Amino acid sequence: MICDFAKEFAEEGAVLVGNSIGSLTALAAAAKGGEDLFRGLVLLNCAGAMNRKGLMDENFLIRLLSPIFILIEYLLQKPRVANFLFDRFRRKENIRSILEQQAYRNKASVTDQLVDILHAPSTDPGATDVFVKVFTGDPGPRPEGLMENVSAPVLVLWGDSDIWTPPNGPVANYFRQLSAERNNVAVFSLADVGHCPHDDRPELAAEYILPFLSTVHD
Repeated sequence: MICDFAKEFAEEGAVLVGNSIGSLTALAAAAKGGEDLFRGLVLLNCAGAMNRKGLMDENFLIRLLSPIFILIEYLLQKPRVANFLFDRFRRKENIRSILEQQAYRNKASVTDQLVDILHAPSTDPGATDVFVKVFTGDPGPRPEGLMENVSAPVLVLWGDSDIWTPPNGPVANYFRQLSAERNNVAVFSLADVGHCPHDDRPELAAEYILPFLSTVHD
């Protein structure tokens, strides 16, 4: 869908910007569409996989807790259980708590508007099915495999206080190593920033993103 959209609306070449799982989506599109379609990528706190099954090899804690995750995934296949859990998960107070306590360092960025934006899709028809598939479905390709087919310039930004995709984790370390091997891959750490740099500290993220955009469109 991203490739088709870019072909129709960005004939001059698009720059994709993704956060977390969105970074994986951007990488997958760039690997498929090539540099003719995508002139650059901005990856913010890139996730290692779509769900925990793709992280088993790199995370000892996930392997240790695997029986619990398997039980949860089994229970999620039961519609009544899935609806019960999702109804509680998507509550606005729960969304706000997760954002303030885990995802963001700058609490002022967690606004009522942000909570409403994140809550709205959970009320769509089929939202529960998506919730279940995120946890139980295919973990998808990892960044390491996708980058083998990406030749466009890549800017990687990482919040140094992210607890979901740690700045010292395998994915972040992979991109740092890659930046030493490829002159069109740059990695920067953002101080006191959480999982969503573009919204947690947008002014800081913009200091890197705007010059990158100027470079790839020159």
